[in-house]
Amino acid sequence: MNKELMDHRIKQIENNVAAFLSVWRDLEDAVFVHDQTKTQIATGFQFSYMNSVVNANFEIDVMEQIRTTLVPFIERKVPVLWWIGPNSKPEDLDIHLEKFGFKKVDEPPGMYMNLNDLNLNYQNPLELKIELVEEINQVEDFVEVFIAGMNTPEDRREDLLKSEKFLLQNEEYVAFTGYWEDEPVATAALVLEKEVAGIYLIITKPEFRGRRIGTAMTVAAFKYAFELGYKEAILQSSAMGYNIYKRIGFEEYCKFKWYYYKFE
Repeated sequence: MNKELMDHRIKQIENNVAAFLSVWRDLEDAVFVHDQTKTQIATGFQFSYMNSVVNANFEIDVMEQIRTTLVPFIERKVPVLWWIGPNSKPEDLDIHLEKFGFKKVDEPPGMYMNLNDLNLNYQNPLELKIELVEEINQVEDFVEVFIAGMNTPEDRREDLLKSEKFLLQNEEYVAFTGYWEDEPVATAALVLEKEVAGIYLIITKPEFRGRRIGTAMTVAAFKYAFELGYKEAILQSSAMGYNIYKRIGFEEYCKFKWYYYKFE
């Protein structure tokens, strides 16, 4: 593969993350910035993925630009997830963030797949039924899985419900819940941005893991995107999901560095 194509796909991966952050841009009291220096969202909810920064491009006064970026997070006293991607600047942005107290928590690979290569005949486990989240009761099922699968404190349920109910109105965000014999057991969410479909929030309840449910959720979501006309897919993989995504047909193109800090 030539370097130009590789660079293009890496940029698609990074831009879809920015699109993921943007789905909350119209939420009440949210602060959203998308310009030549960064993309950031600060919602006030106590979830770092809803309070994130990506595509930083700080070439001068780096410490001051970081300080300015952090203001809405400090005001809301929320955890922050800063995505450092291949095109983030400066190259030593991680060192600058560490001076503010940020810690690296993961280094997930960014992966890409052409959806023309997706196995559209993939067979789900017979017990699994996958539904598009379109109604309030389905939002409640989605949140139930999130809380169980992410070991989320119960007092954050209302924020999750508010977020997912809000996102029902956003055509760029599409959520799915998987049911195992009528019990909600898995989630997936798509962010549809230009020609690219990105998948996020692949979560399975712990007691249902190891049954190919995550694979089925991923394939079903991307099949939905393919049927809408999307031909390119991206994701950021966990260590647990990496080999699964490779088997589906994804290839690693880059790595992100996740830097985290919680403002009290």
